[in-house]
Amino acid sequence: MVMMTVGRFLTNSAYSVLGKQKVLQLAGFFIFAGFFISAMLGGMFESMTVKVIVNFLRALVLVGLGISCMVPTIYSLVGAKSKTPVGIALTILSSISFIGSLIAPLLIGAISQAFNNEIRLYRGRLVRALYLANDYILQSIQE
Repeated sequence: MVMMTVGRFLTNSAYSVLGKQKVLQLAGFFIFAGFFISAMLGGMFESMTVKVIVNFLRALVLVGLGISCMVPTIYSLVGAKSKTPVGIALTILSSISFIGSLIAPLLIGAISQAFNNEIRLYRGRLVRALYLANDYILQSIQE
């Protein structure tokens, strides 16, 4: 929660230095790196204390920094670049994101059951694929 707050405050200054598209790409990398570190190093240690420290300090900090600027940046890009009225474009975007949050647990549960709960690496790949699809959608909106 702290890193999400810090990331949100830093996002506005990052817009002026890097631009919104670079901020989105950097945020996607942070999220990917956080999940990847959690998946790769999370089960590497025997001690529960070390697992918690690895997952918290490395993974959750990176994921929090990445997620904190995703939604505001995407909403501002859609509002600025959309050819449809801003209210309708934001409604469509938020509807799609809510549908995704409802479908993702079902999809992850089905994959988990099919592969005997060995999906740590697949989660990271799925998240990366979703962010690549998001990047493709943003590029098509900008055109």
